Amino acid sequence: MTGQYDLIVIGDEAAAYCAAACSAKRAARVGLLKIPTKTPEKKRRRSQMTDGIPNFVWRRLDLQRYDIAVAPVSAVVSLLADGKTISTVESIAGTQSALQADDIGDHALWSDFARDVSAMSDDAASISTQLAAGAAMSGANGARTATMSIDDLAGLAASCADWLDDYFENEALKTHIAVQALSRQGLGGAEAGSVGSLASLFDAAAWPHRLSTSSPPLCDTLEKVCIDAGVEIIEGAIASVDASGDKFRHLNLSGGERLKTKLVICASPAAARRAGVRTTRESALFDVTGAAQATVSIKLSDRIEPPAGDAKAAFFIIDEFDDLQEARDAVVEGRLPEKLPVSFEIRPPDEIIVKTAYCPDRFMEDDEPREWTGQDRQAVIARVIERMAERFPDFKTKIQHTDIFLDGARFPDDQDPIIIDDPKIIIQPLSTNKISAAVTLADQLLNDH
Repeated sequence: MTGQYDLIVIGDEAAAYCAAACSAKRAARVGLLKIPTKTPEKKRRRSQMTDGIPNFVWRRLDLQRYDIAVAPVSAVVSLLADGKTISTVESIAGTQSALQADDIGDHALWSDFARDVSAMSDDAASISTQLAAGAAMSGANGARTATMSIDDLAGLAASCADWLDDYFENEALKTHIAVQALSRQGLGGAEAGSVGSLASLFDAAAWPHRLSTSSPPLCDTLEKVCIDAGVEIIEGAIASVDASGDKFRHLNLSGGERLKTKLVICASPAAARRAGVRTTRESALFDVTGAAQATVSIKLSDRIEPPAGDAKAAFFIIDEFDDLQEARDAVVEGRLPEKLPVSFEIRPPDEIIVKTAYCPDRFMEDDEPREWTGQDRQAVIARVIERMAERFPDFKTKIQHTDIFLDGARFPDDQDPIIIDDPKIIIQPLSTNKISAAVTLADQLLNDH
């Protein structure tokens, strides 16, 4: 296969499909490259949890024609070690009232915190997109950035932990905010720039969403949207990348295919990792290195009672804030964390789907890397079950069957990453609203070219 494109999007998550389909709707020649996984994927029930789809993407792709039914989760609930729960909802006023009802003394600061995080995230999103595109700030964004003070810029580079310490004293509230903002990305909270993850608390599309039980699988549906829009779907691993003058790049696939394109977008740092592509930028914005995500499906003999009586909420299990950084440090060292931060959803009638982004992409043993084994997978399942059993005492007695799926695990025969410093090959930075960020980046690149 030899194809020529205006844009190739790498990835098979919702952000990649939406960026590819929206670009094709603009009459661009678009290919979407799906990287095959080495981890055998068993037939499994998919998570109902998903990123939100921004309204402007929904309209551009006419998604109402595809029977997708998605809505924000009712609440995000952290189950803490002392048996207490702490919740936030999408509404700022609703959260403030809930915190006050739970006698959280910091509740009066919530609206100020929301205002400042929203203002910061607007600046961070603008700068992040411009950094990804390798372009100088211009127009309205440039004018805004030019007026930012050194203190403002330092604020964007701050850590999530520092920001939370500046606003709140209540440790339970800080822990709840941190696990909600950081754990989906596998961050510890001390990373420079991790403050940007707080935007997920107040961005309607970044807030956790849930597909209805009647909705078709999201990514399968979005792939159909791509095909209907004229996107060419390609499957293959990248063997090398080379330039053809200033105008084109070639992606040489391991099967011999050669794809000629003006622009390449990796729709997320995770998509870049799967493709074996790394940027020269060393920042948590562009890559959370060394991490893999595990999804564990647990079939029960009987349902469990949802915390706070709300089966439609998203749930997190964490003991204290420092557990996030300890888990992140374990991943960097190539080992499984002792106290695994996890999120879970209740899938009626009797299934629990648990996720953790705090797994190493490969293990280190005697200073040597080794691949994942069946024993390692069982160890993750065992730790997930232990975490659930800490909050639900009779949980183990109800387990009938478990399955695990790994995303991002590395293997000994993986080729060394392709290190790029090329303004035509872009890795979308880490974002709390991945779909919006990927579509916006694709629009900007196509406008500039």
